[in-house]
Amino acid sequence: MYKELTKKDWNKLLKFPEDKEVDAVIVSGNSLANREREIGFLEQALSNYKDVKKVEYIQDNFFSSIYEFEIGDKLIWFDVVYGGAYLSELLHVGCIFGSKKNFLVGTCGGLQKNLETGDLVIPTYTYGNESTTRIYQPDIKDHKHYADEELREEFVKSISDYKIHSGPIITCQGMLGETPEDIKKWSEEGYLGVEMESSTFFAVSNSFNVPSVAVMHISDNLVKNILYGDEEMEKNREFRNKIRVYKYEKIIDNILTS
Repeated sequence: MYKELTKKDWNKLLKFPEDKEVDAVIVSGNSLANREREIGFLEQALSNYKDVKKVEYIQDNFFSSIYEFEIGDKLIWFDVVYGGAYLSELLHVGCIFGSKKNFLVGTCGGLQKNLETGDLVIPTYTYGNESTTRIYQPDIKDHKHYADEELREEFVKSISDYKIHSGPIITCQGMLGETPEDIKKWSEEGYLGVEMESSTFFAVSNSFNVPSVAVMHISDNLVKNILYGDEEMEKNREFRNKIRVYKYEKIIDNILTS
């Protein structure tokens, strides 16, 4: 089975050099239509660093097109994912090649009335009941998949420019099927937001014992019925884009200081 493939096997399949090592994986949970936009935000962040040595795309039938770069002595993978399937494969292989930290950036729909567009959410855990989480953490019967607490605390302490909320969120990969009853239930259960990737992200990372953290921001707010396309969201677009660049800067800082 594929799970039995070793690093040596993957070197052969992907035609990587034998000494290939990945220091960190950064993932953007986003529609694939926004891939080039997200690379642009990452590159804005990278423009603040003088020692970005190499940028290339790893293109293989197995992957979409991993954006690989070096900064200092760190080799970092970046890609955009939507939902859990490709995310689990990307992280699995990244961990096989030695990733020491995994980072997820993205947005979530707010589930509490006190959350404003652009507020940061750094979840303690995600409730997920997806096939990927059950494959990678089969012993987790309560479906709670946790961020690495030490890495999470590092991020909370490093951010002073934006409002931060800590607590649980929930993964739902069927966004268009969410009902008002779902939103009411999730809100009453205390979840801060809902998104599509973080439970898989934590489950795969934890299965390889790789520290991971998710740094989200509130986009729409479902309990206040502020949805995509609403005027309030449109007028905050520039503000949210600044937050996207800011999150990448904080991630790069964390990688370089480890």
